[in-house]
Amino acid sequence: MMLTKHPCFDKEASKTYGRMHLPVAPRCNISCNYCNRKFDCSNEC
Repeated sequence: MMLTKHPCFDKEASKTYGRMHLPVAPRCNISCNYCNRKFDCSNEC
């Protein structure tokens, strides 16, 4: 990973590059406001 261009670690990169954190772990515990795990999560049964 190039930390010099990663928006989470470099202030200048955050002005140019975007970031998106996705709940992809089977036991995600982030509890995003936009995520309804009953319907939206591919790991939920």
